[in-house]
This record gives sequence, C-alpha cells and structure tokens, in this order.
Amino acid sequence: MRAVLMILLAFAAAGAAAEPVPTGKLPTGAAPLHYTLKLKIDPRTDRFSGDVRIKVKLAKPVDHIWLHGQDLDVASVEVVDAAGKSRKAVYTAEKEGVAKVSFGATL
Repeated sequence: MRAVLMILLAFAAAGAAAEPVPTGKLPTGAAPLHYTLKLKIDPRTDRFSGDVRIKVKLAKPVDHIWLHGQDLDVASVEVVDAAGKSRKAVYTAEKEGVAKVSFGATL
C-alpha cells in the first residue's frame, strides 16, 4: 500500500521517555478516535493506494506513536496537533509489522 498518513492529535502536552519497539499488542498511550480512509483499489493488482487520516487522543506527552503497518509503503506523514498546527512526521517501519511515527517534537 502506498499511502499518505495524517494523524490528528486530540491532546497535547510536554515531556516523553524512550521505549522499546512493542511486539504484539500496541501501547495504550494513543487511542484512535476516528478513521477516514480514501483508498484506490484495483482487484487486478496486489497493491492499493490512498490517504488515511487517524484522529488520536494521547494519554500522556510523547514524541511518537506506534502503529501496525506491515508491508506499507508510506509516502508522507503529517501530524496536526490540538492547536491545529501542522508538521511533517517520520514513518519508520520497525520489526514484526510495527511502525513508529515520530513527531519531531513532544506533544
């Protein structure tokens, strides 16, 4: 899948600590509130493309969140904080189908 991922953050604060890459169940610090999916699917091909927007509520201050993202080819990520400020984020595929979205600042 080639996608543009926008994460809308419903809560913003300050300060965060490093954590290991999760395996299995994801941490509960980021709760998805709403998904908007615009996908282009052609049943004749193995891949699809689109735009995914996820509204997320943060339980504590963090500089990244974890997502399930196995075999995704993410073109770009944008984060919009609770104040409406938009910033580029970095999507990094980690091990076992988990991906890290780094904000570049603590929210």
